Amino acid sequence: GLNRVEVYPNPFTTELSIELDQVQDQMQFNWTLIDVTGRKCMQGESNPNQLITVLNNFNIHSGMYFLVLESTSSKRIIKVQKTE
Repeated sequence: GLNRVEVYPNPFTTELSIELDQVQDQMQFNWTLIDVTGRKCMQGESNPNQLITVLNNFNIHSGMYFLVLESTSSKRIIKVQKTE
C-alpha cells in the first residue's frame, strides 16, 4: 500500500515528488495538501501506472503542510515543509 511511499525533497521549494516503492504498488491514489489550519490548498490524483507523481505550481506560502495520500485501501499523512 502507501506505507512504502517516499516524498522528496523535504523541505521543498518548487517541486515535490511522491514515489511508490515497487511496480506492483503502482496504484491510483488521491493527494491533498493541507495547511496547519486544516485548509485544503491543493489536491489531485496520481499518475496511473507510474512510480513517481510530481507536484508543482504551488501557489502557497512557506510553512508546514500535511500531504494526505489516499488509495482505496490505505491512507498516509506526511508532514512536509515549503521553503522559498
